Amino acid sequence: MLKRTQAGVTLIELMIGMLIGLFVTGGVISVYIAVADSSAQTLKQSRLNQEMSAIMNVMTNDVRRAGYWVSAGANLPHENPYMAFDATDHDAKTNALQVRDSSANVFISDQASGSCIIYTYDTNEDANTTIESVERFGFRWKGTGNPLEMKVSGTSNTCAGTSPQWQPVNDTNSITITGLTFDLGNSSCINASEPDDEEDGGDASVVDDAIEYNCFTVTPDSGEVLTIVREVAITLNAKLANDDLVKASMNQTVRVRNDLVRKQP
Repeated sequence: MLKRTQAGVTLIELMIGMLIGLFVTGGVISVYIAVADSSAQTLKQSRLNQEMSAIMNVMTNDVRRAGYWVSAGANLPHENPYMAFDATDHDAKTNALQVRDSSANVFISDQASGSCIIYTYDTNEDANTTIESVERFGFRWKGTGNPLEMKVSGTSNTCAGTSPQWQPVNDTNSITITGLTFDLGNSSCINASEPDDEEDGGDASVVDDAIEYNCFTVTPDSGEVLTIVREVAITLNAKLANDDLVKASMNQTVRVRNDLVRKQP
């Protein structure tokens, strides 16, 4: 009867086995790290999107209320103090919604694009025709390194001023705003005084043609009644404060519920 002795592995076989094990272990670790990193980036992106959505909701819901007046139904539209418009003094006498550039802080046009929007609306619902300090609102971004700010009070309808008139909306330790634009380019202006049986523009051979109704294209005559339908396109860009790779852009369009009705000066 033959006797069999138990044989081990050679050094070379042991080293090959260990090498294969290292390859397998390394592959598993690499997959785990990739999945963990992807999950972390997804969570970061989700966090940024949530914060941007919250900011956008605050802006759109508030801008939509511009020009609201509790007594609007009992008065003529152009008598609404929250829609007051003065072509020569936009800061002191104009309460209607405006878009400006935060740095220039000057009125541009009814179809402006800028990083600041200002407006008023009736918060007290007391039928008062005087605009109170706490009824002046707006949003602005003053450029790199600054938070998005909301106007909560003021003595005039401008983009100027500091705290406590303007308060930060976002925590700069959490997210960094990299861009903010309010664009009125899709707004429209309707000349409610047309037709007036006069040739005011467009086809010289046609009286009261369609183009005369567009008061952005044809300059209205003094005293004519205009209805401006405001549509605000908001673009918000931001990134995580501690990760420049996690960034996003968000767009939303707001149709202001209260149309601006005014007379051409």
